[in-house]
Amino acid sequence: MVRAEIERDRLQRDKAANQALRDGLFSFWVARSPNSRPDRDSMLAWSVLRRASAAHHGVALPPSPEDDSSLIALMNGLASAKEGRPIGWDFKHLIQVTHRIVDGYPQHVVAFGHAIRHFGREALLDSQDGTGKWKARKAAIRRSLERREPKFIPDAATLPLLMVLIPEVGEKLQNLLAKTNADDKTTSSQGEAIA
Repeated sequence: MVRAEIERDRLQRDKAANQALRDGLFSFWVARSPNSRPDRDSMLAWSVLRRASAAHHGVALPPSPEDDSSLIALMNGLASAKEGRPIGWDFKHLIQVTHRIVDGYPQHVVAFGHAIRHFGREALLDSQDGTGKWKARKAAIRRSLERREPKFIPDAATLPLLMVLIPEVGEKLQNLLAKTNADDKTTSSQGEAIA
């Protein structure tokens, strides 16, 4: 009985720490000034988040929030999906963030798409898609993923961060990567058997 209570307390503390880290990362990202060098207070806050991410989750964040363009794009996309407005880019509409991710960071398209669904932003994107360009792109991306084409396959290195920020999205990407890897192994072993 005592062990169960200790375990329950530990799980509650872990859950609270995870939520605090998640909130801290999103709050930092929404408040940061993109395209400028972080000031001393921002760097201190980032340093605290880096240490917490590494200590509790093994997530290695770069020394500065401006050091990794791929991380910047991922965080901009996830924060934009969460907020329902562009974060980190000088855009007016969420649909512009969508096109930026597709054009410049295809490895983050699936994470961004799941985040859009997770935060209930699909109707907003549909309302901003006056030309139908996003609808067509979304269908093409879906077909590409069904064929396991590599262009939109998520970057496995982002999984630990996604598991912290939006665990449900992280799990979906983890499942997609597992299916992709299983398909790759099957294709590889069939090729070896033929040869």
